[in-house]
Amino acid sequence: MITSISSTSNYLDFSSSFPSVSNKIQKVWNSFKESIGGAIRNTFFLPLANKLSIENQNKLRKEVLFYQDFWNPEKPLNPELPYQEAIRKNFVQKKESRSIEANGKQLQIEYSIIESKNSLSLPAQNLVFILGNTSTLDNNIVTPYPFLASYLKKTEGLFFPAPLRIICISQYAILENGEFYRAKTLDESGLILTETLKSISLEKGPIAQIVAHSLGTIILASALKYLSNEKDLLPSHLYFDRGPSSIELASYKKLGNWAGWVTHKLAQFSGWDLNLGFEIQKHLKNRKNQTVILSEVPHDAHFGGVSLPSSPYLQDLKEDKGFYKIAFDFADQLQHLVSHHSKHNGFLNGYHLLPRNPEFLKNNESMSDKLMNPFSQSLYNPVTYLVDLLSQPFSLKFFYVMPLKKLYTYLRQIT
Repeated sequence: MITSISSTSNYLDFSSSFPSVSNKIQKVWNSFKESIGGAIRNTFFLPLANKLSIENQNKLRKEVLFYQDFWNPEKPLNPELPYQEAIRKNFVQKKESRSIEANGKQLQIEYSIIESKNSLSLPAQNLVFILGNTSTLDNNIVTPYPFLASYLKKTEGLFFPAPLRIICISQYAILENGEFYRAKTLDESGLILTETLKSISLEKGPIAQIVAHSLGTIILASALKYLSNEKDLLPSHLYFDRGPSSIELASYKKLGNWAGWVTHKLAQFSGWDLNLGFEIQKHLKNRKNQTVILSEVPHDAHFGGVSLPSSPYLQDLKEDKGFYKIAFDFADQLQHLVSHHSKHNGFLNGYHLLPRNPEFLKNNESMSDKLMNPFSQSLYNPVTYLVDLLSQPFSLKFFYVMPLKKLYTYLRQIT
């Protein structure tokens, strides 16, 4: 037995001779690797942390109350959100969940939906948000708010606007056997997102656009290698809003050169490293008719100086190929520097664009207005509307959902 182990060929078969020893070693090694990965995950990815601090728990609780008050018709309207009443009137919000399989695991994914009322079951335009670091399904209305407001502005008075459906995906809402599931690597996070989008699109229809903010940009970038192989899944419009160029540079930004270098090496070892710029460049080589917008704020408290638009892998990509890098800045007396990272897209307008470019974004036009343009142009003419309606199961909705006043307004528009 000793002789056989000393031979080279049999030494290579050590695991087959001693499966229990090999399995134990592998188990210890994986446990060690996951513990390192967990430390990295908890440092950079708040939703995936094992336990939130008391401060963050209180912060999230406050935001949940704000979200609930937004939708509660018995609560007063917020003067800072002028379209709140119209959104309450024209949209309904709810939660849904679905099962997916990723890496052999059966996972339950929860997500929130905000969709048009009285849509007569007609196909809706699907806009997906990959939420940021402190955003849950119960606490974030400010991210989708400017897009809902822009949709209402652009479709006001129109008789046949296509229904809108906003789908919000949060890293806090992944479950396994009823317990919160934490992805073991960034690669697994990307796979989970891909399978989630695939499952949602099978039921809800094609996804027209994906908007990812902050942490969401990292998760979306980690999914690109999977999404690129899904011909009909990935939409033609992707918006990476205020993300980092790489985990490496984000480590240096957050922890300094020495600690940042060590942290990045540990992230590489444990599967939590990603170069977002490289992933986007690689993705665009294999995609045609893909519009990608990257935004930044120069004084970003999290990623200032290491933002995604500054990635060396993205410097040669041009606007004529559908690739846009944009920056916004604010006077300190208007917006404190700390708030620049989290200001919603209704504040990112042509006035604050660097440099100002009215051909891309008019002075009073916001990024939410810009991104909603394809949605508001997806309107039903009377013939298309009737064909789509008749293809649906018969419903008396046809007779009572269309107010005569809207019909009169529409006829006035086309005559």
